Amino acid sequence: MKFLIVDDNPGDRELVVRHLRREFPDAVFVEVFSRQGFEEAIAQRNFDLVFTDYQLHWTDGLWILRQCQEHLPHTPVIMITDTGGEEIAVEGMKAGLSDYLLKNHPSRLPIVVKETLEKVRLRRVHEETQEALRQANEALEAKVAERTRELQQLTAVLQADNAARQEAQAQLQALLKEKEVLLNEMNHRVKNNLQIVASLLSLQADTIQDANIRSMIEESRHRINTMALIHETLYQAGDVAQVEFATYVRTLVTQLFEASGVSPGQISLEVQADAMPLELTTAIPCGLLLNELVTNCLKHAFPEQRSGAIRIGLKANADGHVTLQVSDTGVGFPEGLNFRTTESLGLQLIRLLAEQLRGAIALERLGGTTFTITFPVSSAT
Repeated sequence: MKFLIVDDNPGDRELVVRHLRREFPDAVFVEVFSRQGFEEAIAQRNFDLVFTDYQLHWTDGLWILRQCQEHLPHTPVIMITDTGGEEIAVEGMKAGLSDYLLKNHPSRLPIVVKETLEKVRLRRVHEETQEALRQANEALEAKVAERTRELQQLTAVLQADNAARQEAQAQLQALLKEKEVLLNEMNHRVKNNLQIVASLLSLQADTIQDANIRSMIEESRHRINTMALIHETLYQAGDVAQVEFATYVRTLVTQLFEASGVSPGQISLEVQADAMPLELTTAIPCGLLLNELVTNCLKHAFPEQRSGAIRIGLKANADGHVTLQVSDTGVGFPEGLNFRTTESLGLQLIRLLAEQLRGAIALERLGGTTFTITFPVSSAT
């Protein structure tokens, strides 16, 4: 582990090193206090994290950030300053800072560093997974392109020779079948890759002592499992284009209940779902949306082993819309909290996923909490 500290105050640099040395005893700390020293340091391109003050005698922290983005594009930057202006923090985060910390709270520095490094690690895992999926898609596209060329050749033969038509049609059917098999295999491989990522996150969570970070990783693992279940449903059904969503809803909710560790009989579950096929581009955000809503119920609605019920409704409307409703009889959504503006990641995801579905969200607080999302979908029946 190698850290770069940019600060022209030797006392402040020593403070950063002292607080980080306890958590990272084997780390290498490179301290610079001038433009020349900074430029020589970033030329090495081998830092895991950069710390910078906002006010420097020879520049400011935002210039340092821009230089790091140019020369160390994959290295996170944390600003540590005694200037507490909110506008500085907002400007820095918009510009690409990983985090912003005041010098009068140095004890938080190890926590901020751990969280930042964990975000970098998860991003790399995500990028590696995306690259693997990209390569798989390229291979599939190449195979399909090869088969398409063969189909074109067969079409030319049919036009030239009627006698070969039956044989060519048989080959055409075989090629189409092979394409379905390839797409089905892709769903299987995507599901397996997502489950590998989920397993890696689970193993990582077991090694983390901080309960908040461990909870964040577990929530990410559940979201990945939610997507994996979509591809598993496609693979098992043999339909490469559509998911029978009512069946998927029951399977997903059952898994969430099992993963939450709810005591038998504590929370009852009722699912009323119309049978409907959804295309993959709709099923994935809808499944993630259901995951967030049910997870929120299990986490917050029934504190201290309180008993109650969770009800889930999925209805295909005659106007080509679908209504998804998740309600509970728990303690209720906080009166002073606006779910449209809160910084809660789960509620932010709910809003973003509803927007992706071009849907509308409604919240009711009577007798517990009820979220209702209505969105258009041409495949609803």
